[in-house]
Amino acid sequence: MSLGSGINGISSYGSDPYFMYALSSYNPNFRGVQQTVQQPQVTNSSAKTSTSTANLPKADYSEKDSNAGTVAGVIGTALTAGALIYAYRKGKGTGEGLARIKNGFKKIFGIGDNISQKVVQDRAMKEFRFRAKDGSQIFVKDGKIVNIIEKGGNTEIKGLKEINKLLQDKGIDQKDLLDYKKLKNIKFKDYSFEIDYAGKKILVENGKIAKINGTISADIEKELGGKDAYDNLMKIVKTVEEGGTPKKRTIRDLNVSSYEWSQDGITGSVKKNRRGNYYLVDSVTQNGGRKTLTETERNAYLERNKDLNNTINELIQKGHAEGINVSRFTCFDKKGNKLFVNQKGEIIGVELRDPIKIDGNDVKVLKDGNDRTHLDAWLYNNSEAKDIVKKEFESGLAPDGATFTAV
Repeated sequence: MSLGSGINGISSYGSDPYFMYALSSYNPNFRGVQQTVQQPQVTNSSAKTSTSTANLPKADYSEKDSNAGTVAGVIGTALTAGALIYAYRKGKGTGEGLARIKNGFKKIFGIGDNISQKVVQDRAMKEFRFRAKDGSQIFVKDGKIVNIIEKGGNTEIKGLKEINKLLQDKGIDQKDLLDYKKLKNIKFKDYSFEIDYAGKKILVENGKIAKINGTISADIEKELGGKDAYDNLMKIVKTVEEGGTPKKRTIRDLNVSSYEWSQDGITGSVKKNRRGNYYLVDSVTQNGGRKTLTETERNAYLERNKDLNNTINELIQKGHAEGINVSRFTCFDKKGNKLFVNQKGEIIGVELRDPIKIDGNDVKVLKDGNDRTHLDAWLYNNSEAKDIVKKEFESGLAPDGATFTAV
């Protein structure tokens, strides 16, 4: 037997909970703790008991609240340790082997999802970005915190006199704030409009589909032709909500009663009065500034935020931690194309290894936007890229270079 292929060559799997579950259960083909096997009770005299099932230990369901207890008992009756270890080793100790075991648990016990959430392989992180609850950003490189950009607290300013002085100091003309067509960073809050979509007349109110052909719908997705059609419509709604004009779409009867604006670090609101005139709400928020900390200030910040420091170190060591989400990450497909993924596991862009021709031009980057036709066309022809991203996303672990956000 070659080195590493015998029972003594599996020590590298010792940290994997699934492998240890399998190894600890009885199987005559593997060395382990010998168990006293209780023969199953046969209530039907006509039932035949095979030799293989008769020699299996009886399941113990007494630990109702423990996955570990349940799995350890159920393995004996439902799946032999040999089969699990074979599945693991067939995957060569990689994610494929782990996935085979997880899928086995899921199909047989119906608890695979719970286990996959609680038991994951560790993946040390060398480089990533972390956004703390206070908005500060922590940068990690080579497994060490190398930079912290601290975000100061926001300040609320009330009263038109004080607001006008702030706007003047920033060089902002108040009249421009009262015309949403002149603003770049804007979000409609109370608004409505009509649009023709999927052969139907759609009424949108405050980001929701209010009526279809003048009637409230019980199943909007179905009436529009499916989830994809609904999602595409909502992208159009978001474009309008942010003051944009959708391509090849006509927006009718747009009525904006209030909106939120943001400019030069100041955020405020505008409302429409009964006469139809817009006015500035007498309260604005000035965003706190950002400051790049020195090494001494960085150490002091981590001392004041020990829980955050512990979370960062856990990410560095394991690649996952409680109370954080992956807001975005990148990975590569087999052809060397760089894939950009958002917090939902969706591919929102791709940096191509080799440029492609679009309208006679060489293009290397395809990204999400108002018109993502070319990105969708590329994804259609490169389904293996979506499979790679799906596998990475469902692992619960993020690759190096990911951005984490505190929940």
